[in-house]
Amino acid sequence: MNAQCFNVRAREDLQTWSAVLPETQWKTTSAALKTLNQTLEALYQQGLQWESEPVQAILAQNIKEQMK
Repeated sequence: MNAQCFNVRAREDLQTWSAVLPETQWKTTSAALKTLNQTLEALYQQGLQWESEPVQAILAQNIKEQMK
């Protein structure tokens, strides 16, 4: 198989993988994610940014909880 064939196949695979899902396959946002988003939004409104220690601490804690 030559490199050109490989690139065409990869492109087709990527297009299939990235196709839009029908709404019937969409997942709803979990309560935990909604709460996390509200918490982060409140911090952003206080002027904190993504890189700030409080935001990163909340994200790290959430990841730990999700890994359990």
